[in-house]
Amino acid sequence: MRRTPRWTLAALAVWWTAAASAGADPIRLVFVGPADGSEWRGVTLGLEEADLLGGFTGHDFEVQPRSADDLEKEPSPPPAAVLAAVEGADLRRLVAAPGLASVAVLNLRDEDDGLRRSCRPDLLHVVPSRAMKAAAVAQWRQRHPEARVEARAWHPDFVKYAARDLNKRFLRSQGVAMDDGAWAGWAAVKMVAETVARTGSAEPAGVLAYLRQELGFDGQKGVAHTFHETGQLRQPLLLVEGGRLVGEAPVRGVADVEDLDSLGLDACEPTHRAFVSNEDDGTVTVIDVRTGEVEATVAVGNRPRGLGFSPDRSLLYVALGEDDAIGVVDVHSLELVKKVPSGSDPEAFAVHSGGHLYLSNEDANLATVLDPASGRILAEIPVGIEPEGVGVSPDGKRVMVTSESTSMVHVIAVPEHRVVANVLVGARPREVTFTADGRWAFVTSELGGEVARLDVATNQVTQTVKLDIPKAKPKGIVLSRDEKRLFVSLGRAATVAVLDAESLEVRHLIAVGGRVWGLALTGDGSRLYACNGIDDTVSVIDTGSFEVTATIATGGGPWGVVIDDGR
Repeated sequence: MRRTPRWTLAALAVWWTAAASAGADPIRLVFVGPADGSEWRGVTLGLEEADLLGGFTGHDFEVQPRSADDLEKEPSPPPAAVLAAVEGADLRRLVAAPGLASVAVLNLRDEDDGLRRSCRPDLLHVVPSRAMKAAAVAQWRQRHPEARVEARAWHPDFVKYAARDLNKRFLRSQGVAMDDGAWAGWAAVKMVAETVARTGSAEPAGVLAYLRQELGFDGQKGVAHTFHETGQLRQPLLLVEGGRLVGEAPVRGVADVEDLDSLGLDACEPTHRAFVSNEDDGTVTVIDVRTGEVEATVAVGNRPRGLGFSPDRSLLYVALGEDDAIGVVDVHSLELVKKVPSGSDPEAFAVHSGGHLYLSNEDANLATVLDPASGRILAEIPVGIEPEGVGVSPDGKRVMVTSESTSMVHVIAVPEHRVVANVLVGARPREVTFTADGRWAFVTSELGGEVARLDVATNQVTQTVKLDIPKAKPKGIVLSRDEKRLFVSLGRAATVAVLDAESLEVRHLIAVGGRVWGLALTGDGSRLYACNGIDDTVSVIDTGSFEVTATIATGGGPWGVVIDDGR
């Protein structure tokens, strides 16, 4: 991996600006990366050509060099787009910057396939991925088995489809031949300028939406370039052997030359990982659910408990109770990207489909609505004493928050963010979950030893069952994928109970480890992961046989678990 050079004062002080028309502010793009790199040279030519287009459409453009630090601190308004010639943690940090929510970040350098699999909605990859290049080489070798070729986005000897003219313009402007990075920089600026010209707007969210859904860009490779659901730009690649251009991919006779999806990823892919919060040692244990092996242990902060994924499942959120923050972890790189202040003592939360977090502030008697992208607290809603479990209804119109010491479920209307009902349940309610149709909610009560069914339409308890099992302290609760069974963790009873979801009768008892709390199902529902807080393990339960098939060591005090493997 190439290290990004440190910015010089001269580089930070200079930006290329198109000639501004009278009375109009130029449309601002931001460039993050080395000022002496190929990408910057391509951006420079792209801006010259955007200026020419803008002369006809009445738009002026400028590109400002910035660092990731600058963007984290800069006030609004945000730029129309960000052009990123950085890699790895630097790129992930940039995408997570609070001020860049819903701003297109165009990746000009990082080829990592994991970034594509994460399917970040605001991250667009102009540079080809490693998988694309590998597919192009594999196609060529079907016709030429002995060839030692490499795949590239561009080559100075490419002359078809007006590529000759682009190469000439770049050489005349920059005094060097165009390469992959320069093509990516040029293409990124041209795509944004074309978007503004066609839509008449430089509003960031609109630019992002058009790029993702409408753009058909002429990259001077013979076919329209569009963005895939992974955020990767579909584009032909060039095959080079010994520095000499020898062919193009898709390779004629091996694939349809216009089938650009024959190169690279064909779908967003899950990580197939379980994430376990360990409240005693400040870590998250990462487990490959296909093998049962621990992949990594990620240090996140003090007293991690509640867990959840961003709607696109590219980020893991972790409630850090003693840091008064939500930790944000990239699910592919497993890097702690940032911590977002969340109000006092966050314990559990649920992620709304719109991206906001609804969280319980246990020692403040509040339910807080947090935008993790911007870091803004949108609402603080008074609830009962020691709020704990949080659930969002499938239609997103109701949030339920349990308060342990008030023995209530508080029903919050969305988007009004006001309490519309307070439902008395058993002593010390802990968690809540909904049926897929949103008709019913189920609540566990730890000291009451109960599971209750609530009618969501009327906010009434319609059924309660007392779990007459020694030492039972019901905490975690999840529905089976077919919604015929409820799995309930019983805390000190070291048992997971399996209830009939209709009658609430206990059908099976599964012995697990000490103080079992958090539960999560795999995507296909065939396995249940259960956190054993005293034993520092996770039990893996076969949901067909109701038997423990594996016990996996974790960090200290495993509390919660979530799984990313396709649902």
